[in-house]
Amino acid sequence: MKNIFVVIGISIMTAAALALENGELSLVTTMAPDHPCVKVNLSSEQILAIKDIVYKNSQARAQDEANLKKAMLDVEHVLTSSTSTKAEAEKAQSGLQHAIAALSKTASELDLLINYDVLRPDQRELGSMCAKSMHWFPQSSPATTTASLGQP
Repeated sequence: MKNIFVVIGISIMTAAALALENGELSLVTTMAPDHPCVKVNLSSEQILAIKDIVYKNSQARAQDEANLKKAMLDVEHVLTSSTSTKAEAEKAQSGLQHAIAALSKTASELDLLINYDVLRPDQRELGSMCAKSMHWFPQSSPATTTASLGQP
C-alpha cells in the first residue's frame, strides 16, 4: 500500500508499558530518588498487576496489529483490482477504519487499566510522569539506559 499511510497514536502509558514489559522496571532501583518512577512508590503487588496488564494488552495489541495489516492488504487488493466495485472498496475501507479503531482502543485501555485499576489516585500524576520519562528510554540494555540517565 504505497500511497496509503496509517498513523496510529499509541498512548504514552503504552510506550512506557512496553519498556516495562522489556524488563526496564528494574531500572527504578538505579534512578535518582526524586525521579517520578521512584517517587510513585509502587508496591510489589502493583508491579505484578501492571506486568499482567501489559502482558494481556500486548497479546490483544498483537492481534489488533495483525488485523490492521490484513485490512490494509484488503484495501490494496480491492483498489488495485480492475474488476472491483465501489461497494467492495467502501467495504474494505470500512474494515480498515474498524481495525484502526480497535488498535487505538486497545492502546488506550492500557492507560485506563493501569491508572484506575492499579494506581491509587495519589499515584496517578507521578505514574504519568514516570510513563512519560520511560517513553524516552532507549530500547537497549539496562547499562546503556542507566548511562543515558547520567548514572555510572
